[in-house]
Amino acid sequence: MHRSDVLILLLLLSLLILSPVPAHSARQPGAVQLPTENGIISPEERRYLDEKGGLTLCVDPDWLPYERLNRAGKHEGIAADFFNLLSTRLGIPIEVIPTGSWQATLDLARAGGCDLVSLLNENPERTEYLNFTDPLVVSPTVLVSRANARYAIGLEALAGTPMAVVKGYWIEDILHRAHPDIPIIYAASIADALEIISAGKADVMLGSLIEVTDTIQRRGLTNLKIAGHTPYNFLLRIGVRKDDPRLLTIMQKAVRSLTPLEKNEILRHWIAIRYEHRLDARQLLWVILAVGAVVVTTLLWVRRLQLENRRRQRLIGKLETALAEIKTLRGIIPICSVCKHIRTDSGAWQQIETYVREHSEADFTHGICPDCARNTYGIELKKKPEPAATADTGTTSG
Repeated sequence: MHRSDVLILLLLLSLLILSPVPAHSARQPGAVQLPTENGIISPEERRYLDEKGGLTLCVDPDWLPYERLNRAGKHEGIAADFFNLLSTRLGIPIEVIPTGSWQATLDLARAGGCDLVSLLNENPERTEYLNFTDPLVVSPTVLVSRANARYAIGLEALAGTPMAVVKGYWIEDILHRAHPDIPIIYAASIADALEIISAGKADVMLGSLIEVTDTIQRRGLTNLKIAGHTPYNFLLRIGVRKDDPRLLTIMQKAVRSLTPLEKNEILRHWIAIRYEHRLDARQLLWVILAVGAVVVTTLLWVRRLQLENRRRQRLIGKLETALAEIKTLRGIIPICSVCKHIRTDSGAWQQIETYVREHSEADFTHGICPDCARNTYGIELKKKPEPAATADTGTTSG
């Protein structure tokens, strides 16, 4: 199994295992049903939608599995399921305005020809005529090349390497701004771009992992591979016409009302259809081993951090104990020259014994010196004899 297959499987596994596969996973697109409005919009917003009577939607006519217009002109794909769901949730019909290409869709949206634009990335040019909701779908952006090509992974290494790009796609804007040294060969669609790479008319292309893997399998482009990843992600949002901020508020509420389970159900339906027959036992074993290795490595690292934290806590305890035993007197201490009482910080005067005991670990045992015994009580105390010094006589034995 190629390394690119492992990459695809690992990335898709994160989508496929988020929720259990339902018994009706073979249903037709658009079959997702959700409860209606659920009070997600205000009465004023409800009246606004009722007055409009319906919303118009511009879409990409050829962008599976995200969306397309089939031969009968019906909107289908991930985006179609989302908009069917949102139409039910908001209680308002959403009508698709057909176009012949994605560039034509953007031109129509720029001219104000539709209320909403289907899943798209936000960029500075589009914000001139559209507002955007929170992302509905997030997908890694990957590099695709022929299977026998050898390229260093990363866009920085592709200067001068022809890249196939769909005209008007968000990726075109990224290349113009961040990688102007990569020459662009324009394609009509993602499928067209992949065919260009397969035929050797361009060397690489950038695309969403979800759409690239789906198209490669549907078209049978077995001479292509996932060559690497990029720091960019597809953050696919709903575009809302710039001159209708109230509609943006409504659509934002509708998007935020969708639960992760509802989103995953739609994504898994379209992705699982394309991949379940490819996941044979050997590939599944590789995926399990790879995921298991990640889990084991993470657990070992967490265990190591726990042990290190315990060691540091023990060391901190020992240091705190040692510091508690170090209590010294420093600085200038005001003491009475007659009674020898010490003035405290609060201005009170204390016996020297009390002061020293409170400010150090020292304690006192009381006695009387010879001078005080003689002057106070008239008693002569015997002094201990000084130890005699031993002299070297210089004698030797013998």
